[in-house]
Amino acid sequence: MYVFRRFQRLDFNRYCLPNAEGAKTFFKSAASDMLGEYIMDLYTAWKVLLIAIGIAFVISLVYMLVVRCCGKLIVWVTFIGFAALLAIIGYFFYDKSVNATDSGNELNYKILAIIFWAIDGVLVLLLFCLFDEIQLSLTIIQVSGQFVFSSFWVLLVPIITILVVGCYFAYWIATVVYIYSIGTITQYNNTPFASVSWDDTTRNLWYYHLVALVWVTAFIIGILQFVIAATAAQWYFSWGTDQSGSGSTCKSLYWVFRYHLGSLAFGSLILTIVVFVRFIFEYMKVKADELWRCRKKSRQPAGTKTV
Repeated sequence: MYVFRRFQRLDFNRYCLPNAEGAKTFFKSAASDMLGEYIMDLYTAWKVLLIAIGIAFVISLVYMLVVRCCGKLIVWVTFIGFAALLAIIGYFFYDKSVNATDSGNELNYKILAIIFWAIDGVLVLLLFCLFDEIQLSLTIIQVSGQFVFSSFWVLLVPIITILVVGCYFAYWIATVVYIYSIGTITQYNNTPFASVSWDDTTRNLWYYHLVALVWVTAFIIGILQFVIAATAAQWYFSWGTDQSGSGSTCKSLYWVFRYHLGSLAFGSLILTIVVFVRFIFEYMKVKADELWRCRKKSRQPAGTKTV
């Protein structure tokens, strides 16, 4: 095979793929390309990225704990403190205007003081007018924190989903390698790469595989959303019963595969169709813009410039 022949490689069922050192050497040599730089950054800093993800997860747990215990107090103290800060800044400019020796500076300081006091007054009025709505929002956030700590296993659902999607991506990429190689292979001169000419069957297979990527990904994300929503519903409606404040993630998964698998698959199909329709219209828009620019340029008199 021609691909990666200049790098250390391993043979995988008639395909020559780079091993770890070969891939590293290849991406270093392709670092001038932006994509190559991104991949090399990921390869170099994967440990740092994992540590950052772990730290972000811990911080989110601490944040949910703080919100559960004293979320309302923190938000109202922040609002009141911000209003007090605006009032103090306005008084600072007013005091500067009183002690100013120049009449021009005195007027400017008074204008700034009035602006800050006006903003402060509007903020205070909004707090009074939207008091009930703010309280409701804070209560929902606080209850969300209670739900997370009551159904702690629900935090593992997004992590498991990421792993499943990652495994599917790996399978999808491996399948793409096989699909890409179906056809007539022609080597480029003095390069480690080769071009493959597809027939209509292979091209249709590629389109099918691309649609499957979007559909399966949307399906997996739909399962994630259903499990979290079903667990939250169980937790909410369990209040006032013998199992107050309990939601079963396993029961939600059972509901997915027992009752709602077809609905989620059909909904994912609708999302997939919408995504490709949107892509087609975006592609048509780009081509129409290019055509408009070409026609505008062709009608432009010689010696003039387009701004």
